[in-house]
Amino acid sequence: MHLALLLAFMTRYGINPVLVWLIIFREMGVYAIRISRTDWLGGAMSARIATLIHVSFFRLWLGLFLVRDGFRVAAGTDTLSGTSFDVAQLTLLASTIVVSYYGLLLNLRRP
Repeated sequence: MHLALLLAFMTRYGINPVLVWLIIFREMGVYAIRISRTDWLGGAMSARIATLIHVSFFRLWLGLFLVRDGFRVAAGTDTLSGTSFDVAQLTLLASTIVVSYYGLLLNLRRP
């Protein structure tokens, strides 16, 4: 579901595919760690804060799209289009990618 949602947002809003695929590859890395480690839960707990920050940024990023489409439907115009909205979206997306890969590295470093 996560993959389908990301791909739908990528095609609907013209998001750079590299950024979307970075998030998808991170998810694949998490599942690879879960499969290969017997104590993956201990590693997940050590990266808990990074995971919570990643999820929060990602939900805010998705929420911006919902708010923007809500304004399009309610007001009939795209009042949130502009550079400041694009910068906010890109900042949230870049932040979630950086934090998510940091959490993935924390899981990889754990013996």
